[in-house]
Amino acid sequence: QARPGIGSLSDDTYMSQSTEAVDIIRIEAGGEDWPTSLPAKLHVGVQAYGAAAEFTLLGAEPGGTAATVLSAGQPLVAELRGGDWLWYSFTPAAEGVGAITFTLTPLSGDPDLYVSQEPTFSASERWTCAEPLFGAPTCAASLEAAGATDQVVFLPGDQLYCTACTYRVLVAAATYTSFSILAQVGSVPGGGSVLGGGGKGGGGGGTDDAPVTALLPNIPTRGSVSANEYSFYRVPVSSTNRSLTVRLTSLSGDPDLYASFSELRPTEHTAEFHSGELGDDALFLSHYDPRFCNGTREGDAGCSLHLGVGGYMVNASYSLAVSFGEESKLSLISGQPQEGSLEAHAWQYYTIALGGGDVDQIVVSLEASYGDPDVYIKACPP
Repeated sequence: QARPGIGSLSDDTYMSQSTEAVDIIRIEAGGEDWPTSLPAKLHVGVQAYGAAAEFTLLGAEPGGTAATVLSAGQPLVAELRGGDWLWYSFTPAAEGVGAITFTLTPLSGDPDLYVSQEPTFSASERWTCAEPLFGAPTCAASLEAAGATDQVVFLPGDQLYCTACTYRVLVAAATYTSFSILAQVGSVPGGGSVLGGGGKGGGGGGTDDAPVTALLPNIPTRGSVSANEYSFYRVPVSSTNRSLTVRLTSLSGDPDLYASFSELRPTEHTAEFHSGELGDDALFLSHYDPRFCNGTREGDAGCSLHLGVGGYMVNASYSLAVSFGEESKLSLISGQPQEGSLEAHAWQYYTIALGGGDVDQIVVSLEASYGDPDVYIKACPP
């Protein structure tokens, strides 16, 4: 499917305009498009082509140690060269969830799956998962033949079953492979329902003395909140002539988003703005709204936006980010997925910091929930 020319593109710009559900770009150290000197930044642009789109954007460093957070019931797609691996992490974050299942579906090649509770579990230890050398196993593996789905299931009572821990998940490839990885809680897939949500409600408990965390614009932060409780944030708004967007990406559980310019700790009962979707939430706050900065106008002193994140029914973990203006750039943190939505032909911009070290490649994947978004990447000095 042809794309119209975009004047700002040049020979040193990577792009993926696939009409498939996933766009993937790999940039390797030493290649002509890798930065000539470090530190540097990769500038990433996502455009909704033709119609509105919703997507998940992820930057990862294959062969490194950074772990991508898995959300229950949300598959992620990636690719690997032969000899590479990718790390994932998953926290069930709820008691009595039933079975915990990790499913690795090959799209090409033959990836293998390893799961452990040990925070220090390393790629070199994966060989002990299938056949423990000493005593009880500390990890589990699924090494099915090429083309077959790998699956690791932990049931209540199993030695490696837990709900108050974080599982460390390794996907390794002997040859080039692409795959989808999925974590689920509830019944074993194919045997019943998986833990989900119903109608939305609010949290409880006293909030008057709860701490308030400062946020920096365009810098995502990870957090967690207990069931039926709140976590609170504050972000400075220096200009009253730019709209802003708040994005709450669910990593586990089902957090809800509350915002106010007047209430220091907004909740279900006190927030001026609220998003309580099942899964990810977002708020667009227009500077034309009379409630924006409590009605202050351009030229006046700025204000603060107060945010509350509520845990609906179960414990939740999440990524929270605030961006200003239509073309603000969000920092994309390795291994941390970012949700986004765009109107037709609109753009959202991100940056990936490259500081050096032993990173020899960056893989950026764009997975569409609907629509046909495209991704563009260019390396620039910091």
